[in-house]
Amino acid sequence: MRVIVKEPNKPCEIRKVKDSLDTYQEIVGGLIESVIIQGLSEHGIICYCNEEGKFKDFDINFLLTWENEIYDIIVGPVVFLRDDGEGGNKSLTDKDIKLIKDYLTTPRLVQWGVAFARKK
Repeated sequence: MRVIVKEPNKPCEIRKVKDSLDTYQEIVGGLIESVIIQGLSEHGIICYCNEEGKFKDFDINFLLTWENEIYDIIVGPVVFLRDDGEGGNKSLTDKDIKLIKDYLTTPRLVQWGVAFARKK
């Protein structure tokens, strides 16, 4: 299955992985949590992160915004994949990959992320 893995301070990486809980837990470094991301979730794109990442003081990966306001941060490695609409997962399409990369490289988001990281 084709996914995107995004680690803090690194560019997105397209990977082929086995669709399993163990795989996703290995990528994020522990228990997974699904995150709703405005601009991606309405296209069926799922993001898994480590549900304990903030408690474990993982590095900031990217910021979450809702209607142009920051409402949370994502820390540690994440994996993006597609919801199959039936409770399972499936590979990202080329269009999905472009949407994810565009979201993560939005100039406003990058600028806020740099400012936020300096405050930490």
